Amino acid sequence: MQFEHLPPEILGLVLYFLPQTDLYQCTLVDKRFRSHATPSLWRAPDFKENGRVNLFLQCLSCNGSTTAKHGHHVRHLVMDSLLSDDELLAMLPHLPQLEVLELTHAQLLSDTSVIQVSKYCPDLQQLLLHGAAITYRSAHYLGRCQRLKSLTLRDCEHLSPLTLLPFADCPLEYLDLTGNAWVNATDTARDLRAFEHLKHLDLICCNNAFMRMNDFLERLLWDADAGQAVLPHLTCFAIDGRKQQPTDPAVYRFIELHPRLTELTLMACEITDISIHAMAHHLRDLVFLDISFCEEVTAPCIRHLIYRCPHLQMIGLKGCNVSKPDFPELIHPIDPTERLDPNTVIRLPLQDLMLDRLDQVDIDTVRSRRGEQPWEDMPLTAELDIVEEADDHNGMAIDDPLPDGYAAIQYSIQNDII
Repeated sequence: MQFEHLPPEILGLVLYFLPQTDLYQCTLVDKRFRSHATPSLWRAPDFKENGRVNLFLQCLSCNGSTTAKHGHHVRHLVMDSLLSDDELLAMLPHLPQLEVLELTHAQLLSDTSVIQVSKYCPDLQQLLLHGAAITYRSAHYLGRCQRLKSLTLRDCEHLSPLTLLPFADCPLEYLDLTGNAWVNATDTARDLRAFEHLKHLDLICCNNAFMRMNDFLERLLWDADAGQAVLPHLTCFAIDGRKQQPTDPAVYRFIELHPRLTELTLMACEITDISIHAMAHHLRDLVFLDISFCEEVTAPCIRHLIYRCPHLQMIGLKGCNVSKPDFPELIHPIDPTERLDPNTVIRLPLQDLMLDRLDQVDIDTVRSRRGEQPWEDMPLTAELDIVEEADDHNGMAIDDPLPDGYAAIQYSIQNDII
């Protein structure tokens, strides 16, 4: 079969995987190539170069021209540059088939433009706004996007605790509210209960001085009317602690009722080995765990978790007081014929002594040398004892660069905010 005889469906699939530069060249070949390459070329415009946004607006606003109609092909619009209300308002009427809208620098956007998104883009399935100066009015209108599955509202500080209420009928599976102090246990947690399809929930750095994290988790435990756990399909969950919460009782019950969790972040929480035992017992599919700045967790319990969770690939341990000598098999050369001597003195520079993480290679090494260590498996805790809240955290000085979430947690600890 000659290339020009390829069925349109096959040709469309081939063009789908080409970069935009190659797609543009395809539009210059002949009429047939142009008709098939144009939808793929416009499907996800690339705005990485300066001036692309203005050029895109010019193409869309050419009244009666062929390029103006190409806006109907746009499905993904991802912009990492500042966008004003006027610019967004100029785009939206030309993007009726838009499915993904990600604006990572939305500081100039307000209700003026955002309330129009649902009007012009009714099929929107994924929305990301970072730093937008929007209020509950925008949430009210965005809730009309009935196909919305992914919602990210990062650092949108002018929203209210009732922000999630208009989205109750949306089939949300992914929700990220990072950096919003308006999140609370009274309204926000209650409205979260409506999202029965939710799989991913991110609540990092939602620093509300008046919110009790134990109360927040309690509202996400059991739905008596439905006779099942709240958010039964949850697989990814991320929070950070404050005011010595959450503690073991709340975390233990949450883990027990959400056994599908594969990714779990509990940074700067007032948890102990009790919560780690709960993970080892209930989260057998756990892949990623971050318990950075949880100072009461011990190395033997981390080792027990590694043995119990066969799919575990990474554990974040920054600020946990877990050191490399706690895992001597990661320091010594791996020689299956050599048994480690527990009396061996291990000397390391101070800056290299503490463990920040255990990656997949480390975890596989610990598993492979099981039985060579002097420690035995720790028994699982049969029942959860209600424990008293622990003392305040003692901040740790960490000098190397950290991701935004880690930096915020570390700053809070050192300044007694948490």
